[in-house]
Amino acid sequence: MKRTIAILLTSVFYASAAASSGSSLTGPQLDQMDPISHTKDLFNIPEGVIHLGGHSLGPTYQGSVDRVLYEYQVRNDLILGGHFASTHPAAEGNPDQGRHWFDCDRNVKALEALGQMVGASPDELVMGNSLTVNNVLMIQAFYRPNISTGRYKILLMEHSFASDQAVVMSVLRQKLQLLKDNGVEFDLPDDPFEFRKAFVIELKSDGNGLYDLNELEEITKNKGHEIALAHLEAIPFTTGQRFYRPEAVQLLKKQGIRVGFDLAHMVGNRAVKLSADGVDYATWCGYKYLTASAGGVGGYFIHKANVPFVDYFPAQGWKSMQSERVFDVIHSWDPTIFYQDARSTRLGNPPPIPMADAQAVLELYHDLGIEQIEEKSEKLTAFLIEQLDMQLKDSIEWITPLNPEERGAMLVFKINTEKQASTIEEELLKRGFAVDVRPPANIRVMPHPLYVSFKEVEAFAKALKDVCF
Repeated sequence: MKRTIAILLTSVFYASAAASSGSSLTGPQLDQMDPISHTKDLFNIPEGVIHLGGHSLGPTYQGSVDRVLYEYQVRNDLILGGHFASTHPAAEGNPDQGRHWFDCDRNVKALEALGQMVGASPDELVMGNSLTVNNVLMIQAFYRPNISTGRYKILLMEHSFASDQAVVMSVLRQKLQLLKDNGVEFDLPDDPFEFRKAFVIELKSDGNGLYDLNELEEITKNKGHEIALAHLEAIPFTTGQRFYRPEAVQLLKKQGIRVGFDLAHMVGNRAVKLSADGVDYATWCGYKYLTASAGGVGGYFIHKANVPFVDYFPAQGWKSMQSERVFDVIHSWDPTIFYQDARSTRLGNPPPIPMADAQAVLELYHDLGIEQIEEKSEKLTAFLIEQLDMQLKDSIEWITPLNPEERGAMLVFKINTEKQASTIEEELLKRGFAVDVRPPANIRVMPHPLYVSFKEVEAFAKALKDVCF
């Protein structure tokens, strides 16, 4: 009976929220109807602060603190015993739950939540490392230049995040220099800008930093035969534009291009279907929308159709081997016990403390339901757009496309005012609103569905108007 009532209330809330544009429903009214409004109390946000900068770093989830303290207590009590399912109290003797330290990166609920977010099975997913480390591992594994066929370039967005660009350039230099050292004849410029021009194809953006699928199509038609790998951002951090879509993947795959996506601003924001769409690999971080600690555990996806050392060439370690068999050959090497899926790329022991921090909030996502969280996120984002338009009218210049299919929860905009964007940021912070600014003058905000309320969104729009005019 209680579940039936909860479902009815949820339906009423989303129906009312969907109809709120142009209506008289206020933020507090929507909060009262919100079936997951209680999650706000689960996050540790400084008193008087409304955090709209979770696209850069989320606040602390108290469940993560509790889980980390729990794992420290296990170490205090058991020391070595925390490693094994037979002795770790949370594992209850079951190694398949991923709660013992030796395989804590295989936490079932966390992987199920990630699987729903990215459209993948558990054996296509790995939790571990930072975003940049995972980009290095994936690009090194999937970039296979062929000088003789002319397919040796990497496709990159013009304004990709600096770390992605640095990784791409370093991997290019490593692999191409190796070919050169082994007698392959081709021109390898010393000048870094000439080198980039020779081996990187850029997907250009417009004046606002937005990318066009038609431009991608032109590149694939005219230069697709030159591209060995495309490494693209699903949602560019500068604009909030949702560039990831199945059509983009198919344009690239049609030309025989390996396809990788950086999902830093997609995971925990909007769900995708990587496996169904045929993406080869994808990477993400855990500290933005998923609120892990700064630099916390991220993860990556490798399509199940890709076979290790056939379709890609990964680095490996002892965790690339089947956990139940590795101790039998601990002093030797047996190629038959290596995993033949994404798990084949696991390297060393997963760190239980950072894992606990990152996985606790994923378990919250799992228990609440990814679909319900994303649905609230869309209503909250739409309400923010409505409030900003109402308060700022013609003074706001949207960078992020407003069509829900072309964006996520992060909104980027400019305001036609005499005040500098950095000054606006400072003035908002004095009033308790945490946002951020990216060059040249783009204001970025993100109302997270788990810790930002409709009332706070409404208050932010009014405060922004007061600060600017």
